Amino acid sequence: MLARTWSASEATALWVELVASRKKEIEQDLDPSQVQYIAGRIALQQEISRSELARWDASARAWLQSADEVKILERTQLRLITKDCGLLVSSLGNTYASVIDVWTVALKSLQSLISGMPQRISKGAVLLGLSSWHIYPDLNVVGPIAYVPFHDPLVASGGAITLGLQRGLPDNDEGVHWSLSLSHLRYYGSAVDVSTFTKSSNLRITMKQLHYVALGSLFSCWGDWVSTTAEGVEIFVTLESFLYGDSGRTLEKELPWLYNVWMAADSFSKLPQGVEKEEIIQLIGYGRRKGQGFLKDPKVTLRPAFGLAEPRVITSCLRESLPGQKFDEERMITILRQLAKGCKLEPKDTIICYRHLDHNLHHTWEFATAIPYSITSLKRAHDDTKQERLIHARWRLCNIVTKENSLSPYSNIALDDAPNYAPEEQTTTSLIAGNEVAGLFSVQNNLPKLFLRCSEVVKLLRSGSACQSKVKDYLKGIFHIKLKDFCLPALERVEQRYLQQSLTVLRQATSVYEELINATVSIAVLQQPLYKAKWAEFLRKPIWRSSDHFACLAMFESGSLNLDPSGLSEVMAMSSGNSIYVSTTLLQDPMVPSGNTRTDRPKIKRILGNLGRPGITMLAPTEAPLIRPDDINSWKLVNHTPFTEKLEDCFASTSVHLEFTEYEVPLYTPIGAMDAQVTMLETLIRAYERGKWVADLDIVKSMQKESLFRRFPAPRCVHNDHDPAVQKQTAAAQVGKASNKRLISIDNWEELLDPPEQLGIATIGVVRACNSWHARLAAMSISVQKGHRTVV
Repeated sequence: MLARTWSASEATALWVELVASRKKEIEQDLDPSQVQYIAGRIALQQEISRSELARWDASARAWLQSADEVKILERTQLRLITKDCGLLVSSLGNTYASVIDVWTVALKSLQSLISGMPQRISKGAVLLGLSSWHIYPDLNVVGPIAYVPFHDPLVASGGAITLGLQRGLPDNDEGVHWSLSLSHLRYYGSAVDVSTFTKSSNLRITMKQLHYVALGSLFSCWGDWVSTTAEGVEIFVTLESFLYGDSGRTLEKELPWLYNVWMAADSFSKLPQGVEKEEIIQLIGYGRRKGQGFLKDPKVTLRPAFGLAEPRVITSCLRESLPGQKFDEERMITILRQLAKGCKLEPKDTIICYRHLDHNLHHTWEFATAIPYSITSLKRAHDDTKQERLIHARWRLCNIVTKENSLSPYSNIALDDAPNYAPEEQTTTSLIAGNEVAGLFSVQNNLPKLFLRCSEVVKLLRSGSACQSKVKDYLKGIFHIKLKDFCLPALERVEQRYLQQSLTVLRQATSVYEELINATVSIAVLQQPLYKAKWAEFLRKPIWRSSDHFACLAMFESGSLNLDPSGLSEVMAMSSGNSIYVSTTLLQDPMVPSGNTRTDRPKIKRILGNLGRPGITMLAPTEAPLIRPDDINSWKLVNHTPFTEKLEDCFASTSVHLEFTEYEVPLYTPIGAMDAQVTMLETLIRAYERGKWVADLDIVKSMQKESLFRRFPAPRCVHNDHDPAVQKQTAAAQVGKASNKRLISIDNWEELLDPPEQLGIATIGVVRACNSWHARLAAMSISVQKGHRTVV
């Protein structure tokens, strides 16, 4: 229950406080005249260290995560039902009393449920128990009334819960609430008051679900412009359809930074109503509320739709004419008038200036109203009252300040020739929207920022008025576009670049997790600005290092760590929760390349398991691994017979084991905190033969020594004209033939530790470990560590 509700450091501090309080309680209750006195004194002498309690909590978390993966559907459904209950877990102020109260209430209630006795929930402790112990009785929900069957075989018939009769905390939609005071969380200072909500506390989600959270965070970047989730999703779906349609080209290749959030929007638009869609709506909403700093500076509101909602930008992407037609000034005027109406401008606020081709084929500049203005009609109504009607007007323009007979963002036009539009103190205007031949100009000095509504942008993209190539080029170059173009201000362009970098980092992290089956991430990563990720330096370098990989995993596993990859260069594996992430170099035949040929980066594999250590543990090899010295009594085992090209497994009794030394150093501990969040643990990879130690291996470094290690290509086929069967020459024979050296069989570890004479000069040793990849792996590492040139 503590692991479900609190972070690792908070839960450990709680355990320390529980142990201390229990000891104090026992001591107060001791009576020398009672038989239990001696047993109580013995109990008080027990020492349970903080590190032992932290390991206990780490094991509990690993089991909890594994159970969550199995019961994902039931847990999701329970969370959706109880999300608005707002119940207190415990109202007791004392930490020890509160925890014991929660534990006993949950145990008694769940025991009754399992026995088939229905329960009415009035405390959040019962819901916390259900979630922590993965017991799912049927629910009777009141307000609105609903019956939700779970069919849990552990619960006897009749065991059901009634939820909703007890009102929770007002304005609380975060689920079950629990507040405690921790006196063992930090070294210095008074007790720390902490609170948690079970709806989002310690929640782990898949990378695909994180994309929905990122989509909500992106909506928050645009402020109130996106009023509903459906409206924001429609922008992405329309944009992708407009740019690519059925062309066969994909957004993933041309705009990879946009791919994850577009996929989230696209999949959301195709989901039917149900539990899954309801959960996704919650994830998007959570990202919108809590993720304002996930993709950019939370203090900055970016222009909606990557700037496409700004009239100046979208009109710069319009077609000057429809396909196969010349410039149509009437069409441009109509579009600009629609923009003015969409921005809710007044007739006196704006005016249109456009280039007109007269009957003499000369270009002249003219004015047109953007918003119709009211005039008094000559006709009267039936009751003889004057009537008002709305009209548009146009005027010939005499003076325009522009270059090369075209408009630009810096064009100013004089309003002397436009009746009723020239204010007494201002005779120039500024461009709101348009292109080189037609523009919408503002007449007001302090006109606020204008943006088209979401529906107007969608309508414009679907109408065919926008030029596909222009919009695509704009999105490709939005973060490097020049000021002279129809673009964003310089300061905001920096923030847009942060947005693109954050989405690119998310894309790269996604590619990492695609290869990790059933891996989850902490939703707390939402508090980390992705563009500040130290491991994201790879964006400016072509090579992906394993240290970047582990730093990425540490960030998304913990949700709070931003480690410098330079401090992880020796790491070969990482343990967190119920996952151990291991470089595939340690888990496969040395003949198989360890990198991903598609992405040109090291491969990492997830193993379900836990080391029983708190936080994140980085495993690194020892600096100077030992090798068993030559045994003078083993001379009878060293034969070094010539290699006959017969392939055998002479190392079938070899096994490789993982062990730890006592060297452990913290890599990251918050100032004042008692528990390290990341530790580096010295790890030994040890080779044994029939239980007898052979050597400690440094496999990763051995493979990185290009001067001593390389892979040999697959043996070529040797055809015999007299024999229709295809024969294969062994790789060892090819090496021997090419080097003109004698081949010597290595059939046991003694023959490798005591190598043949003139090894590498006149002879080549051939380790015969056919069909035993772990033995080849150990032999390769030992050979390289001894300084021999090694070919696999």
